Amino acid sequence: MKKDLRFQKTHNAIQDAFRTLMMKKDYEKITVKELCELAKINRKTFYLHYHTLDDLIETLERELAESILLVLRETPEKITSFEVGEICKVMNEAIGINYELQMKVLGSTKHRHSIEKAQSIILDAFMPELMRITKMNASDLKVMGIGISNGINSLYHMNYQQNLGLSMDQIANLADKFVSFQQCSPE
Repeated sequence: MKKDLRFQKTHNAIQDAFRTLMMKKDYEKITVKELCELAKINRKTFYLHYHTLDDLIETLERELAESILLVLRETPEKITSFEVGEICKVMNEAIGINYELQMKVLGSTKHRHSIEKAQSIILDAFMPELMRITKMNASDLKVMGIGISNGINSLYHMNYQQNLGLSMDQIANLADKFVSFQQCSPE
């Protein structure tokens, strides 16, 4: 795909317009027509960049996975320590200032497959190291990793959907408590 300055500016305008619309309405209600109007481009130009709106949202989801992976690669001990709170803090760093937008993307049931793809990308990147540290097989590690990831995702989603107002640090602390819950004994 072409990467000249004009192309990149248009590409950015499309993504910015999409992010703006996502903040105002549900994904399912966004049309290519209104996206093009906001980005100040015509429909043909949109289709030079993306085949559908689904392609566009999958690009945003992939970017989120890549940003999480980037942070994890800088500090691989966070994932190999199996401390869920630390993994959650990595998510916090990757989500950063785009929290509300990311929650809308992550919360989209229509795009659950993209979240699963992102989980696989992240787990696959660390699988050899995790297998070496834990002496577990890849299949068991994948089930465990996806379970942890789904739990963390659920905490973010619930906080957003139910407007609980928890900070990202509070979510990380809850994730740690949730995982260690089985170790708690009633008094």
